[in-house]
Order: sequence, then C-alpha cells, then structure tokens
Amino acid sequence: MKMFKKSLVGAAVFGLASTTYAATIVPTSVEAPSPQAISTADTTASDTFVFTTAADYGTGDTIQFTFSQAPDSTHSFSTTTLVGAGCTVGAAEIAFAGASGSVATYIFGTVPGSTINCAFTIPAVDFDGSAVAAADTVSVSAATSRGYGTLESVAATDLIDVTDDQFGLTITGADGIVDVEEDRQEWTTATSDTIVVELTDDGGGATLAATSVVTISGDNTWAKAVALDGTVTWPGIASSGPALTISDNSLSYTQAAAAATTITYNAAAVGLDADFMLPNQSFTVSATVDFTDADAVAQQESLGGVAGNGGAWTLNGASITAYGISNSPTVTPMIWVQNGGLSNGNITATVFCDDNVISVSDLGTASARSNTKVGEAIQAAVDADGSCPTSNTRYDATVTVNAPADDITINASYKVTAADGATDRVMLETSDSLPAISDAAN
Repeated sequence: MKMFKKSLVGAAVFGLASTTYAATIVPTSVEAPSPQAISTADTTASDTFVFTTAADYGTGDTIQFTFSQAPDSTHSFSTTTLVGAGCTVGAAEIAFAGASGSVATYIFGTVPGSTINCAFTIPAVDFDGSAVAAADTVSVSAATSRGYGTLESVAATDLIDVTDDQFGLTITGADGIVDVEEDRQEWTTATSDTIVVELTDDGGGATLAATSVVTISGDNTWAKAVALDGTVTWPGIASSGPALTISDNSLSYTQAAAAATTITYNAAAVGLDADFMLPNQSFTVSATVDFTDADAVAQQESLGGVAGNGGAWTLNGASITAYGISNSPTVTPMIWVQNGGLSNGNITATVFCDDNVISVSDLGTASARSNTKVGEAIQAAVDADGSCPTSNTRYDATVTVNAPADDITINASYKVTAADGATDRVMLETSDSLPAISDAAN
C-alpha cells in the first residue's frame, strides 16, 4: 500500500514538472534578410538555435526537428557530436542521424546522468533563397521519442523572418498653383516649386549600387532655352546634387546612394519676360534600382512609376477640357469661351494627342460678358505642330482662362463637311458637362 501511495506521489510530481517545465527552442538570432537579398540567391542560412530538454532521455532516444520547408539540396548536416550544456547531471551527447525532406533526426549517445535542462546548440541550416523569399518565414518545431511515442514537443519557432522590401522611394511631390493672372509664369505663392525624391535602403543583406537612376516624367518645355547656335539649356530646372539629364518630357539623374535629391523648378530663372507658360500637369516618379544580392550578383528592380505620384501643378483660373475633337481635314472644331463675369481673361490651351502635348498660346481675350471663338485657332496650332495624325485621330483640348473659374464655361462641337458639301454638327462633352462622380451605382 505504501508503494502504491509513493508511485502516486511520483506521478503527481512528474505531472507537475511536465506541465510547468517544457522543452524549448531558442534561435541564437532570427535572421531577417530582405527579398532583394535572397530571392535571387542560391541559399540563405538560418542562425544556430538551442534546443533545451525538460525530460530524461537515454542512449538511442531521438529528437526530430521539422522545418517549415526542406533544407536546400546543397546543405550538409554536420556529424560532429553535440554536447549538452547545463545538464542536471553530467553532459549528454547527441549526433545527427539522418534527414528526410524537411525532417532532421538527432540521436542520444552518451548519457552519463540526467538530461533535464540539457541545452544543445544545433548548427545553422541552408535553405533555397527564392523559396524562403516566397514563403516569407522559415520555422522549426521539435518532437522527441523514447521509442514508444512522443515524449516532448515544441511548437514551431521562427528561424528566418523575411523583411519588407529593402529599397523604396519617399516622395514629396510638387504642389504649386499656377497663377493664371500672372500669365502662368509663376505660382501663386512663389516663383519656384520642388519635388523631393528619397531613395531609401532599410538593410537586409542586399547592397545598393552607385548606378541607380531616378526619372521624373512631366512637361519641361517651359524651362528650355535654345541659343542661336542651337545649344539647349534648361535654366528653369536644377538639382540639389546629382547632374540632370533633361528632355522635353522627362528628367533623370543617377542616385549613387540612399539619400534625398531635391529638384527645383524655378520660373524666375527662365526669365519672367520670356515666352513660356507653366503647364497644368501631374508628375510621375520612377526609379531603376541597381544592387547586388546576398551572392554578390548584380540585380535590378523598378520602383514607383505610378501616375501622379510626383505631385501636380494646378491652375487658379478656369481650366476646361473639350474631349474627342476629330483631327481631320473635313472637320472644323467649334469651341467657344463664354465669360459671364465682369473681368477680362487671357485664353490659352493645351492639346493632348497620342502622347503628344501641344501648347497653344495667345488665343485672345475672353472679354467680360461675351463669347469668344477659339476652335479654329486651336486647330491651326495643331496643324502647324504636325505631331497629331490626321487619320482616325481625336484630341482633347484643355482651354485655360485667367479669370475666375465660376465665370467661364466652354461650348464645344465640330462641323463635318462631306464631299458633296453637306455638313453635319457633332456636340462634344467637356469636363464641365460630364458629372464629377458617376451615379451608375445609385
């Protein structure tokens, strides 16, 4: 009877111990590579991890480590005997006994005493780089056996946790309001506006090269100066550091390191008496980022490129677009500016045709309480420019008046003349006639 009671006490103590104390897995560190570092790398490695027992084991007992994905085919598990540290009695040993798929088995060898609290440092494991990048994490769990089923188990613990993208763009966009009452040659608050683009590097194993290129797309023609000998300069655009390569529709520069670059658009540098108009436009920022991955192999990725992510310039006057004007010798556009206010306003236009931008200046004055015809003058400018095809082509014309927006409306249509001289008239939608928000869902 006493022996029965003693065994019950022992079982109770053992039950308490197994509940209160459990085997653990503790990574020496959780590796945090970036996708750019490992997605093209052959392998990426975990750090070592420490498995600590909470039970007694004997020679021949096993520990199975299950990884969330199989180790890389090139990985070789070390066969060096691992000696436990901190064992209750003596220093137990385990050794690698084989691997199958994502499971690696270790077996207890010499057990000179109690294995409780034995800490075994398991060597690092190599995994396929692209697989880890796709999976985002790699974890390991453990289950031990004394030959008759699981004795201890440890839930999955992360060994690798892939970070967010290592490289990025932080953009402070343009926000200038072009002053139409100053002939669109300055902004309402200043003679300059800026776009700030920062190439960021949050670390993670890839190495940024010194050859990354940032591009800002937008209409730069207003800032151009052409000398008598044909030399082109861009006095209206400057950089805080990198040299700029500028064209009519974009600028670019090499960003040699993770840093911010400020692009300044300065109307005063062009000369306020020059013949130019600041455009009503949005800017798009993109970047081609050069870097080397964890294998030191050159790689490249594209960032940005979202239309309008570089900000925009808006107008403080009336700006109305006539849509779908047919560009054909048989068509005569009829666009009228209606000024219902008490102040006059200069009229300009911007034509958009097949990715071409045509600026039309000096369309006259929208006199107070009057109607002004501009359609034929806009068509003449389109014809003279020559970049808009005359077959199966339509263009949009944005008409701008430096007068209060509430006073200005646009009436748009075009006349088609047939071969026999007969004519027909087609009304056109404008940005005023179309609803700002669709009610299709209502």
